[in-house]
Amino acid sequence: MTKHRIGALALSILSFILGPMAAHAEVGTAVDVDQAATVTGTGGANGLQSGARVSVGDVIQTNRAGQVQLRFDDNTRIVVGPNSQFSIADIQMSSSNSANRFAVDAVRGSFRFISGKSPKNAFSIRTPNATIGIRGTTFDIEIDRDTILASLRGVVEVCANGGECQILRARCAVIVADRNGNIDLPSLTEAGQLIRSGFPYIEDQRPRLLPAFRASTRSCNRYALPRRVISDNEDDPRLDDDEPEEEEFDEEEFEEDDDFDFRDTF
Repeated sequence: MTKHRIGALALSILSFILGPMAAHAEVGTAVDVDQAATVTGTGGANGLQSGARVSVGDVIQTNRAGQVQLRFDDNTRIVVGPNSQFSIADIQMSSSNSANRFAVDAVRGSFRFISGKSPKNAFSIRTPNATIGIRGTTFDIEIDRDTILASLRGVVEVCANGGECQILRARCAVIVADRNGNIDLPSLTEAGQLIRSGFPYIEDQRPRLLPAFRASTRSCNRYALPRRVISDNEDDPRLDDDEPEEEEFDEEEFEEDDDFDFRDTF
């Protein structure tokens, strides 16, 4: 047997051994679990506990009072809200703190997404109505019959199942990908109604979210949210003292890759 054949055989054996391990690799931690949540993985369905590691292929579900705050190894943070379902489709770590592929499925319910240290073209978030690509981003999603997204920082590209895409750059902009495969940009009045009725973490982040999972929502003040969330008056005792400060965001950095189609990562 030639050295070439021996090398090819060894590589095949290694791939056979490591393949299942990579498919179920641990990629993050449930840093906080509130009320009831389950994780379904290779060992079947089990109660999810704070501090537990989560793996590729895991499906996380919460009940009406449940909530899970996940911190992934690249420092991406995702909140799985009440009555929600979320699955870790495919995360491939290229180093200890960065992934070259980060694909997850938000199936139903409420979510917050804060991107971590992985490159922007690694991320892809699928919902029943849309695929979402990011470029350094914080946003909330509400999924019922439609997918409704509110951007809080950065740039988000939403592509409905019908093929129409829309890029959001404005803070607290709202977009709807409906079950018919269409994209809709609501009016200011309509967006305000959606924000107030469907985004629990924009209206009230505290005390349910740990500080690392909170985001500045002051740009949402045009929707007349409660002042304790959006007030700019530091003397107002209703202001959330732990709310993160607005960060500088360089849009030019994200305009360089406008030809990139994140859907190609699937």
